[in-house]
Amino acid sequence: MNTSKVRWAELILMVGTVFKIFFMDLWRLGQLYRVASFIGLAAVLILVSFLYQRFMTGKDEEVELEG
Repeated sequence: MNTSKVRWAELILMVGTVFKIFFMDLWRLGQLYRVASFIGLAAVLILVSFLYQRFMTGKDEEVELEG
């Protein structure tokens, strides 16, 4: 399977999940819980971007160099 298609699917799923959290879940929470949720969401998104950059981007560069 083409890795670019998988990456687009992952990106769409991530964006859909984030929008669902913002538009459906957060407006029901109290103010303190809302702030904690934003901080938690930011931490998770930073962790995901770090892991993606660490483990996914290096492999494509190696494949392109070998091919």
